[in-house]
Amino acid sequence: MRQRERLYRRLGVEDAPSARNYAALLSELSAKAEISSQDALVHGQCLAWLANALDREDPDVHQALKTLRNEPMLINLLGGQTFADEAAWLDSPVLAEPFGSELNQRLVSPPQVSRLAAARFFRELGVVRLSDIAREALSEVPNSRVNIIATGLLKERSDLLLWLGPSAEFRERLGDILSSVKIHNTETLQVHVEITEFDPPVRSPASPAAAFYATESSILYVRSSFGDQIDWPAAFRALFAPLEQLSFGVDMPPVIMTAAYVTSFGTWQDAERSLRNSNYQEPEGTHQPMPLTDALTDADEELAIYETFAEDAPPENAPPVEAEEKSEISSDAEIVMDALDREGAFGNLSAKTTAEAPAENANDDDEPFKSKSDDGIFGRTEIGVTAIKQQGTLFGSGGNSNGWIPNSSRRPSPTGTERQERKSRMLSYVNAAAREDAPAFDQMPSNDLSDRIDAAAIEAVLKYERQCGRNPVEQSHNNPGFDIISTSVEGPTRRLIEVKGLEGAWNERGVKLSHVQFAMAQQYPGEYWVYVVEFSRDIQKHQVSAIANPFSKVLEYWFDHGWRGVTEELASTADLNLRIGARVKHAIWQIGTIEKIEKRGSVTSVVVNFGFQGRKFLPYSTALEFVD
Repeated sequence: MRQRERLYRRLGVEDAPSARNYAALLSELSAKAEISSQDALVHGQCLAWLANALDREDPDVHQALKTLRNEPMLINLLGGQTFADEAAWLDSPVLAEPFGSELNQRLVSPPQVSRLAAARFFRELGVVRLSDIAREALSEVPNSRVNIIATGLLKERSDLLLWLGPSAEFRERLGDILSSVKIHNTETLQVHVEITEFDPPVRSPASPAAAFYATESSILYVRSSFGDQIDWPAAFRALFAPLEQLSFGVDMPPVIMTAAYVTSFGTWQDAERSLRNSNYQEPEGTHQPMPLTDALTDADEELAIYETFAEDAPPENAPPVEAEEKSEISSDAEIVMDALDREGAFGNLSAKTTAEAPAENANDDDEPFKSKSDDGIFGRTEIGVTAIKQQGTLFGSGGNSNGWIPNSSRRPSPTGTERQERKSRMLSYVNAAAREDAPAFDQMPSNDLSDRIDAAAIEAVLKYERQCGRNPVEQSHNNPGFDIISTSVEGPTRRLIEVKGLEGAWNERGVKLSHVQFAMAQQYPGEYWVYVVEFSRDIQKHQVSAIANPFSKVLEYWFDHGWRGVTEELASTADLNLRIGARVKHAIWQIGTIEKIEKRGSVTSVVVNFGFQGRKFLPYSTALEFVD
């Protein structure tokens, strides 16, 4: 290769990008203040190339990745950079969903490669899986009764259900579960997700579930009255949840519905015939039970030992490469960009970006329920609950701490955070109109300023706790539940402190608690404290207000008109009053009685008896007024 290098240069042959080139481009991207859509696309291509190269045992990848470990080389779900040791890769969306956007600052999406390649790549970088630090659990063990008929049916069809397994590992684990599972009916079922990295664990709010599989007891809880028909799709969704790591990249909803379909047949023979007619085949080999305590793995945990290959040495009498020819070699980043451009990786990115970019004056609230960017704006049409407590508010905007690994050192984040997110789905406030001395929307703190406010507020609280004779310990800066644990030297009592920092005075603009912090306060009512620090960065004026068990002090909850947008059911005037026998008034025929109602598609018509005016067939509209 080296012998022909001068010839290749003369002919204009370009270098093929190597692991070093892709790592250099990632390093260049990590130094940017903001990540554009094109940057994100290039970043994803680089990660995918390195992950595939590691999977095919490219010996240069290990050294290339080592150079990136001290740089924020990953892009989180908010579009900002993050360090590998502070990130968690999203291998289980089910575990992230209950936290809303609280975890987005540290969650990263896997590259577009195979599941095993992604797992191996992140393991090489030291990025933990979300499923390694979070788990779904019962909020409380429900009262239940075993359903012998449903359990027997599931065991009878267990061998047919193995036909649906996307891999041998999936079928092996599913066989273990089916061999010992028991179905229980329960009237109520509440579950939550907890992050076990923290002490105490941070839990999401409890939410109702249709089904849940408890791995420790091998009980499949299904929410239904005893004797009612089992909701098999929900049951199989819960049953397959522990196997999520073995089904990465598989479209599971069709598998779940097919499993429910297998249980719907009257006999085993009919179910088998239907599977064969659908081109399913019996898997080769027989199932050998394996202990349920065996850990699920994505790939061999023992990393392969890579051979290092020495570069071909040029002959002793080979002429050296001239300096001016070396200077023609493209930089690492340019080599990768040229290669991606030649492969058409960007496509019509410029056109796509233009089409997707919002208009300059577009309303950010057009897309409801999506967490807005951390622009420091309180919002205009928020949906909220108002909590009134004597003077002022309990909720609003304020600091929030971030971080995944408890032992990781605090680093200044290269991007803004959600710690002072002013727009959210259920923003709570007291006054609809801002006070005259409240800052204007365009004067709200920027993202970086919010970080500095929060850091100063936490430092003030640490100082306050030490002066009170307690031992405060700041938590990793991605703990979504609280910022500080403070213990007393006189006893086992502790305070779980959530710090809310303000740049100015504490007014009706208030501070906020996220739904995760709300759940933590409910779970630890005697230990949860909210500390509000006013004038956080002004040492001459800052003031700490400590509130114990804040929700015990709430006297009223007000639900404003914005909640209309999240109602599960809505009844109109017609739904309430349109019935046979109802009396209506028409501008021409006056008062009559509805004798018949006909619905054809979206059009509703009525037959009204107006007495001596006769019976009229009319479309239902506002021309008809209901009469009491």
